Amino acid sequence: MQMPCCDCCDCEWKLNVNTITITCKFVNLRYLRNLSLKIKQTNSFRAHIMGKASQTGGVKPMSIAGRYVSERERLLGMTDAERAFRKQWLKDQELSPNEPRKVPEMYKATYNPIRRAYRWPLDQLAKIMEPALGAQRAYVFRYFTGKIMLGVAGIYWATYYFKYNKSDWTRKGGWRVIESGESVHEGDPRYPWVSPKSKGADYASRGFNEFELNL
Repeated sequence: MQMPCCDCCDCEWKLNVNTITITCKFVNLRYLRNLSLKIKQTNSFRAHIMGKASQTGGVKPMSIAGRYVSERERLLGMTDAERAFRKQWLKDQELSPNEPRKVPEMYKATYNPIRRAYRWPLDQLAKIMEPALGAQRAYVFRYFTGKIMLGVAGIYWATYYFKYNKSDWTRKGGWRVIESGESVHEGDPRYPWVSPKSKGADYASRGFNEFELNL
């Protein structure tokens, strides 16, 4: 896309997806502002053509609470009409005793069969706890119970894998554990401490020296 940015020369600007190239010797701040406006309009047009997702259907969102949702605004003074609007808005925040409603069809539409299968055990636990704890607390209990169980299972798996899948002289894979040498300073009863590794074969043995072959 090419358009002139001023009337003083044969300049042009090129707009790609993420780059803008301006070729002009006499571009001033006013023309740069106009250029910025053109870019915004072009991006808006491109988004409209490409069908950009919108939660409001392309309508500019607004808050129905009005400016009196702020306590500072209310302290400045309100007319009778504004008080009536505020009263009605507060009244509208009170839900019906039947709300919120649980719709089984909505649950099936938002959770596929696999997710419903592994959520079923904790869902049944939440139903058992709901009469005693309430709906909200039962939901929190169910959420953290699942997370704690996953955390404990992960710790057990990591411990088992690290313990029984070390890398030694018999295999190349697994965790390789390197232990640093112990430091013994003056004042320690064991000082001077001499390392038990006295020959070259003791280093990097990867458990070969501790292996016992019973024939």
